[in-house]
Amino acid sequence: MAVIAGNEPASKKRRLEEDAKGSSFKKKGKAIEELVVPKEEEEALFQKMQLQNTPSLNLNTIPSLPVHKDSGGTILSSQYWRNQTRSGEKLNFTVDNVSNVVLESLPTLSEDVHESKELLADSATYAWMLLEHLLGGKKAISRTFAYTSSGTCPIERKEIVRIVVKLCDAVVEHMERTFSLANKEVIRAKALSMLLPILNTPYNHMRGYNGRARFPSDESLRQLLKGNSYPESGMEQIADGFDFSLDENMLELSGELYKEDDEKLTVVSRWGRFAMDIVAELVGGIEALNRVQEETAGKMLALIGEDVLEAIWKRAQSTFGKKAGPPLTDFRVFVGD
Repeated sequence: MAVIAGNEPASKKRRLEEDAKGSSFKKKGKAIEELVVPKEEEEALFQKMQLQNTPSLNLNTIPSLPVHKDSGGTILSSQYWRNQTRSGEKLNFTVDNVSNVVLESLPTLSEDVHESKELLADSATYAWMLLEHLLGGKKAISRTFAYTSSGTCPIERKEIVRIVVKLCDAVVEHMERTFSLANKEVIRAKALSMLLPILNTPYNHMRGYNGRARFPSDESLRQLLKGNSYPESGMEQIADGFDFSLDENMLELSGELYKEDDEKLTVVSRWGRFAMDIVAELVGGIEALNRVQEETAGKMLALIGEDVLEAIWKRAQSTFGKKAGPPLTDFRVFVGD
């Protein structure tokens, strides 16, 4: 049975923390803590996102810009944040590669945006469309915030909130420079408030395998997964839509190794062993994985959850080819359904 969060022995907590720190591919550079937002600041940010003092806009009537081809399906893996530091620096539209095609697809605004109802609505639409695009699209936004509400996500919701708010600030500043925007606080508040219908989907409302309720990884993996949950130079995202990354050379070598053993293993065994190697690297090594599985005394799938399972499944597909693989049902059984 999985250990209930908060009831683990102190010795176990120390071992898990040591395992997380000992991962061969732990992030380098600035500490993850740099994204932490004080509680009072987080509450203030959410209050600003909930302001309703601007014209009402219907998200269903506002077109979405195309998702960037290199976006990874989450806010953190967005192309526009991949090249930024984890301190969440604001984008500079004068030097960053924001596609001209994107900018030309936005509503046309005059160089002097006044406060009429129509122009205010157009300005809010402009800000929202650009913000949504830079965050990776509606699906990426919804998926990211839902994952942070799972209860075991290594990425804290307030980290994502800080990124969103800083990026919104950059969008508004871009508009202010380009159009002499006089009502920037109103536009900023409206753009942030438009996120609410997207980011408030609870994790338990997301569907998992065969339409069943989705379940996250066990609490015991939270700290172990944290070290590989952020994009970094030299790291590669495991699969689109999931905030798991590993050393790109390790992923390539592991795939080649199992391709060489093509005739020695069944398809299910090759895919399953490759996938479990990925899981072991994500949590800091095979010893760490074996230890935490022994301590939780549960099945492997219950330990890693459906987010990790789907990520390693997609990784196996991209490595060996979708047509060559076993059905997802067989894959789940191998992992330990």
